Amino acid sequence: MENAIIPQSPQCKTCTFLMPSQSSKTGLRCGFDYFKASEIARKFKLMTHYPEVKEMNACEKWTPN
Repeated sequence: MENAIIPQSPQCKTCTFLMPSQSSKTGLRCGFDYFKASEIARKFKLMTHYPEVKEMNACEKWTPN
């Protein structure tokens, strides 16, 4: 019997860029732009700058964690 490897689902809940956020209605935000910015640039943007997402959302920026 072979062991099957099941890949992670490409949804926000399994994405490296997912960020918890108290200012979001869903409690989550996409951190793609946040993590791609320099550390200095990150400090000048409010969390409301990053899009709200749901756990089941998916996009082309998805990267497994």
